[in-house]
Amino acid sequence: MFEEDREFILYGVGENGERFWKEYQYSIQLKFCIDRDTKKQKQGFYGYEVIAPEQISREKIGNAKIVVSVYFYEEIKQILLNKGLKEFEDFIPAGLYQKKLAIIFGNCYMYYLMQSLRRQKQFSEKYFIYDLQPVYSRKERIDEKILEHADVFMCQDIREKNKYSEYFSFSYLTGKLNEKCKVICYPNLVGFSKFLYPQLTKKEEVEYDTKQISIQNRRDGILDYCIEKKWDIKTMEEYVNLYFHDEMDLIMQKEYSIKKFIEREKKWDIKIMDYIIDNLAVEKVMIDDYHPSGKTMEEIVKRIMHNLELIYDFYEEEIRWHTSYFVYPKVLEILHFQYDNKWNQKAENVEKNRIKELE
Repeated sequence: MFEEDREFILYGVGENGERFWKEYQYSIQLKFCIDRDTKKQKQGFYGYEVIAPEQISREKIGNAKIVVSVYFYEEIKQILLNKGLKEFEDFIPAGLYQKKLAIIFGNCYMYYLMQSLRRQKQFSEKYFIYDLQPVYSRKERIDEKILEHADVFMCQDIREKNKYSEYFSFSYLTGKLNEKCKVICYPNLVGFSKFLYPQLTKKEEVEYDTKQISIQNRRDGILDYCIEKKWDIKTMEEYVNLYFHDEMDLIMQKEYSIKKFIEREKKWDIKIMDYIIDNLAVEKVMIDDYHPSGKTMEEIVKRIMHNLELIYDFYEEEIRWHTSYFVYPKVLEILHFQYDNKWNQKAENVEKNRIKELE
């Protein structure tokens, strides 16, 4: 975005500004710079003037375009908007320069997709992902200017009658895109694996920290009940076996869930149920009743890359994701599933400490 044959103004001459300048110094014409650091204002930046944000005016900017190279982009965006400037027309984040704009929206799955796609070489060379808050923590509509300028829009099939806002629905948002924008509807597997985790219950409503990719609001209802009753381990085991006495019901829940999501994914551009069905009995494809495992999410990323006709880069190191919960051995036995059922360290410590109370 933005052509090379015009003057530019660099907003922010710190570490990010240095990096941007070193990469593009031979291909852009710099007019001057902006930074609130008074020391940088006195020193200048590679011979260019550095002015204070208070000195910004339409007259001083002229026809030049502003490239914002700071971590706190939203703060600077508001400053520039208050000066009467327009995003995408007068200024852009530095990462968007000479790249296409990608938007990812939905539930917490979007955090994984953003992190994974940003480390994909071909994707990061071609696209810049615009940071948005997920559907469950947004208070306002998505700026239509952002949607209008998107080159790729990835979103889950959020219904018009959702519990947040009709303005977050898939149909509403895609209606605001330009006609050339590529739309990718990606999977939403919330609720698919309830048959694997019948013990999980919701905690009371929590405030979401949008800076964290891991959001925990689940409890083991069976364990809570046992602790409330002050039972010993042996009594707990007897209760668990009794809890899962209706084996056919659990099997039918699994079959119903598979059938339901096969039908649901007909709306998705990225299909994933074939992978889940093939691996369900031998791999922990879901880490609780809401969230796919890291491997499942990475398979989704791989298929998104294929949809974009880009080469997928495999990484050994997994991206930090949600806590993996324990599947009860009785559930695995009933469903004839066989795979490593380890808790991750965080979940293991929490649940084992609670069990120790009974010993």
